Amino acid sequence: MRTKIGVLGCGNMGGAIVSGASRKTKDFEFHLYDPLAEKSKKLAKEAKANARVKMAELKICEYFLLAVKPQSFAELAGQLKLYFPADGKIISIMAGIASSKIREGLGCKKLARVMPNTPCLIGEGAAAVYFVGMSDAEQKMVQSLFAPIAQVHFVDSDDAVDIVTIGIASGSGYLFEIARILIKKLTAMGLKRETADAMVKEMLKGSAALMQKSTRSPEALRNQVTSKGGTTEAALKVFQQKGLQKILEEALDAAYQRAKKLG
Repeated sequence: MRTKIGVLGCGNMGGAIVSGASRKTKDFEFHLYDPLAEKSKKLAKEAKANARVKMAELKICEYFLLAVKPQSFAELAGQLKLYFPADGKIISIMAGIASSKIREGLGCKKLARVMPNTPCLIGEGAAAVYFVGMSDAEQKMVQSLFAPIAQVHFVDSDDAVDIVTIGIASGSGYLFEIARILIKKLTAMGLKRETADAMVKEMLKGSAALMQKSTRSPEALRNQVTSKGGTTEAALKVFQQKGLQKILEEALDAAYQRAKKLG
């Protein structure tokens, strides 16, 4: 029998999860709900799932994937609680919303708090999972839901999920900002825009692949490309003088505090 999963929120990440799982396995029966009905209808057509017009129609489901913005949780919980089955299980990808708050808001006993990152949209992501009250079989089900789009890592606390949120989920945004700055500066220095854009993307992709395949640490790889008296060394000295490490650490601290406020 296929596992019935109610999906609340059919945006980018919710859509990636449903589409990825639907391509990989026939084990799931998705029932999709979004306040914007066109979103659920579009995703249902793409993933051969079921679009639902009313949240009440999800009460037939065993699992409920919460793929909405964290700021929407209070309102969502108030509505979903009216239809939530006594043995229902929650899978939440909401950033910052602690498992205790979800359990209190919905009265659920079993949940998985999952934090995926943006590369999940192309099946190249990473996701951290924290389980509360789920059996081994239920945990395997959750893992199989995310496996088509991410490498799944298990963590042992809400705090660990928050740390993954600010370092790995938000981390893609930090790299995109660095890419933007590189492209802008290289273009200003004389490279054609399309050349700078393509080569920065190739550099990031290749560097990530090198880190994955190498047994060396990021520090060792950095040292490998840094020749004494060379261009990389000159740039790294500016990073050190301007306090790049401190800037990044303060940025992570700010993101962490924001995650705690959301929860």
